[in-house]
Amino acid sequence: MSAERAGEQLYAGAKGYVTVNAVEHNGKRGAVLRYVNPNRAKLHAVDTQGMLEMEEAITVLEQDASLEYCVFTGAYDVIHAGADITEFKGDCDVDAIHRHLSRGTSLDTRVKSLWPRMRTIGVFTGDRYGGSVEWPLFAEWGICDKDTLIQLSEVLLGIIPGWNGVLNILLKCGPERAKWMGQTGNTLTAKEMLKFGIVQQVVDTPDGPDRKTVATDDWDAAWQAHVAVAEPMLLVAALELATQKKELKRSTEFPGGAKGEKAREKLLKELQQEIADRTDTEKYRELHDKVAKEASRLRKDDDKDGLKALTKSALKDVVKLGKPLAPLAVKAVAKFVDEWSRKSEDQIFANYEEIGQLEAELCACLMETEHRRIGVNAVLSRNPEDKVPVFD
Repeated sequence: MSAERAGEQLYAGAKGYVTVNAVEHNGKRGAVLRYVNPNRAKLHAVDTQGMLEMEEAITVLEQDASLEYCVFTGAYDVIHAGADITEFKGDCDVDAIHRHLSRGTSLDTRVKSLWPRMRTIGVFTGDRYGGSVEWPLFAEWGICDKDTLIQLSEVLLGIIPGWNGVLNILLKCGPERAKWMGQTGNTLTAKEMLKFGIVQQVVDTPDGPDRKTVATDDWDAAWQAHVAVAEPMLLVAALELATQKKELKRSTEFPGGAKGEKAREKLLKELQQEIADRTDTEKYRELHDKVAKEASRLRKDDDKDGLKALTKSALKDVVKLGKPLAPLAVKAVAKFVDEWSRKSEDQIFANYEEIGQLEAELCACLMETEHRRIGVNAVLSRNPEDKVPVFD
């Protein structure tokens, strides 16, 4: 850890997901909470054991009154998944999923209760999806490197964010951007995260290795060499942000007055058009039927290579069409944002746990729909035709 003085380890989870280390920087004592899924094949998915260790780690922060700040970070890696999607396949245990979602919401509420007495900084790196975007949003402020990409991708799976993802974007960026992120699953770049107020600094880390030019056998070594340089840069920047004396401010994408209102209306109009285009089942059904017909022929010929190629082409074609959105999830996001954007920030924070649990409940209800089955199957299935979901 690159800082003025690394301190004692305050917590280490039994299964190795979460650690909390004390650190002194600029004469102030704080902590760095780090989440890493020890099973790298899971792409740092935030599973139940990880959440349990996160709960224990937050208890440590709550009990140590000497801490003036905390940096919430994770592995400096290429991809960070959300919750473990394999838990959502088929006839998933909805009650267990609901408990998992409720646990995340309660964690966020506990982190929010730390805000008055310590500065909290969430660190974003790599391509992040779903839950790996949501848990760093628990912190009041954020930082990322120049290559960071984030998306609340749940709507593509037939569900919505369940760990206060929509609620946090609503508070930090406003209802228009909360709808845009929650209803489309579109990607935000580091520059956009700064512009919209999700992070307060983008760190200009060195360029990472290029998979196109690095041999497969050499990739891990090349990536770790990059991590050794870039990760300390990002952590020091986060600690600087956590300990600087001046008050942090959040950017907003919309100017004040009539100009801002016009920009908001424009974004919402474009959003509605995009939703209409991406919920048009007929154009996806046409592609689905075409792929299914070709897949049937290839299976009869036992052409496995042909099926793999078809899967790749189907994925490219569905992206060109504009990834299909699950209509029930789109409506759930709109309902949630419309209801709570009418409340003031003070009113939301006064009932934060209750409001967050309502978002979790909406997600849990969508778990029981056919849309969730279709969306999750589109990710997990190896069948080419399943890669083109049709949300009737």
